[in-house]
Amino acid sequence: MISSSSPEHKRRKADGGSRSSKKSWRDKAIDKFDLLPVPNDWKDAVALGDEDTWKRYYKYRSDIDDVDEEDSDPEECPETGTYLREWKQTMAQKIEERMKGCPWPWSPALGCIDWDCEYIRTADYFSHVWSPYAIPHAIELMHRYHHGRSRMYSVEFFTAWKYRLVDFADQDSVNNERMKLLCSDCFEDEQLRADVIDVENLKKKTCRKLRAFLFGSCSDESKRVTCTDYDFWLLIFGSMGTTDPNLANDPYHCNLGYSWSPNRKERKMLYKLKAKEGDEDEDDFCCDPDEPFDEYYPDGCSWLKHRVMEITDSLGPVSKHYRAPTVQDAIGWTEEWQEEQDERGHMMDVLAAARMHGLIR
Repeated sequence: MISSSSPEHKRRKADGGSRSSKKSWRDKAIDKFDLLPVPNDWKDAVALGDEDTWKRYYKYRSDIDDVDEEDSDPEECPETGTYLREWKQTMAQKIEERMKGCPWPWSPALGCIDWDCEYIRTADYFSHVWSPYAIPHAIELMHRYHHGRSRMYSVEFFTAWKYRLVDFADQDSVNNERMKLLCSDCFEDEQLRADVIDVENLKKKTCRKLRAFLFGSCSDESKRVTCTDYDFWLLIFGSMGTTDPNLANDPYHCNLGYSWSPNRKERKMLYKLKAKEGDEDEDDFCCDPDEPFDEYYPDGCSWLKHRVMEITDSLGPVSKHYRAPTVQDAIGWTEEWQEEQDERGHMMDVLAAARMHGLIR
């Protein structure tokens, strides 16, 4: 493909200017990427970074950010191009709403997108979130989604979010491509379709670690000038394509797994507790315990939103009664299935006892 930019122009761009430039790599990075000074309240705790560090940062980020628009063909995959633009637009609004006057520099990219009519069957989302300050750090993010019918009564489903800390002071950190699981949901049994949720690493400790790495601090003062913990997670997940504020769906009908909706028994309990949660100005608000019970339908929440609210101390009068999924919630669960499982479990116990007593080998 022909680009309007000459090789020499690109070489100068990647190098940060002409060879005669006297600027340090740190200053070049600050100028090119509009990096802010680290706030006075915690600047002394942040390493400035040497020339090698900032050179690695500059070249790495330039390789990701400095792509000529003429080097891509918008007609090659119009659906993906439209999706990427919509993602950027949604995030721009979210950043404006969630960040307190501080930028949220990020570089999104879409990998594999497998469409099934207007639905997405498989999608890979990638991005880097850069420190808005003169801190040579980035968080690399990845989100994978897959949902599709494999056979008549079987459905494949998995969704996962991963991250990697990129510290440009450490060459090994830059080169290491291993990412850490943040959270996930999947069907291990494609016929049963029971949600298997992993939120082990989606916790307060991870929040503190990521905030300190990105902003240089996780103090209350840093939250005052950047964003709350809850908004931080919405931006992290949004930077991986999950822009739904309810953390229940990705765009184009991509359901992210289990969502709790209070059943009648739970509604009665919440009504008795006078539990009210949500925006009363919304037209579909139905969580007023002062209204008749037949008009009381409190919203539940997705497993992901509940976890984010839980680790940011944001649970409300309704969401604090969230019920995690059980095998009985699975679409494929039946009493016959349960009887088969119980019988199989009983047989395994009998075999184990027989082996223990030497009756069988």
